[in-house]
Order: sequence, then structure tokens, then C-alpha cells
Amino acid sequence: MKVYFSATITDDKIYKELYERIIHTIKKDGHKVLEYGAHKIDPRKLLNRSEADIKNVYKELDKFLKQADVYITDISLPSVGIGYEISQAIATRKPVLALNYEKKEYQPLATLEGNKSKYLRYETYTKDNIQEIIQSFLKDAKEQLDTKFILIIPPEIDQYLNLSR
Repeated sequence: MKVYFSATITDDKIYKELYERIIHTIKKDGHKVLEYGAHKIDPRKLLNRSEADIKNVYKELDKFLKQADVYITDISLPSVGIGYEISQAIATRKPVLALNYEKKEYQPLATLEGNKSKYLRYETYTKDNIQEIIQSFLKDAKEQLDTKFILIIPPEIDQYLNLSR
């Protein structure tokens, strides 16, 4: 599966290590990780970005979200961008895993915790249980994505399709 992982930009070493652990867990099970790597950017570099930089970042993030089968994000630190991506993923019916580190400094928005969408899973994690949470989510998401679609067509169309073989 293609997994888009996104997290808040931070200088905090603990969160950067957690993000790397999340990415490692996803890759370890053979999934492809699409990541912009914004969580690896020095926040001070964002102050001098051009209009073209902003457009390119948006295009790349939008492309990842469209290509991904599922979206995993760490919401332990506040981010308007992450909130936007979560809403876009839910709107396009992609399974979303919103992870909140147990030793967080901020409370997630009630709009996230209170969202009862079948596409959103909200989990509080620790360094010890993150692997189990991600593996469970990916297993459930795969089952959701493997749902069969059956198309019933009239006999005339079936005959036409069989003639063209």
C-alpha cells in the first residue's frame, strides 16, 4: 500500500525520533511511504519562502494525498496544515490514522476527537505501542480497500464486450 505520512515541522529531537520510528514501522511491513519530509525542515527556513516555493509545496503535498491509499499523521503538535490534510483525506474516503503522542504538550481539537467518520482512527501512542497501532490500522485499511465492486450490465453490453475479445 502507498502510505502518505505527514507531521508537524519541529526542532524537537524527541518528535523527530518518533517520526522516524513511524516511518520505519510502515516501511518494515513492505509499504511505500510518501512523505514530503516537512518534519525534517528547519522551521527558520520557512520565513523566507517565495510564492513559487509555496505553490510547489502545495502541489507536492496534494499529489501525495491523491496517490496514497491511506494517510497517517502525527497530531501531537498543532498544525493547520495537518488539519487540512486530514479533512481532505476523509473527504476523499481515504483511511486516516491520527496519532497523538502520550506526552504531548497540546490537546487535539475537539473536532478531531469528536469526529465519528468511519475513515478516521484517532489513537494515543507511546514508543512501545506505536508499531502495534500502525500494523493494526494498515491491516484494517487494507480490508477496507479490498472491498469488491460489482457492476451489473445489461445483456446487450455484455454481448458487445464479449464480441470484442
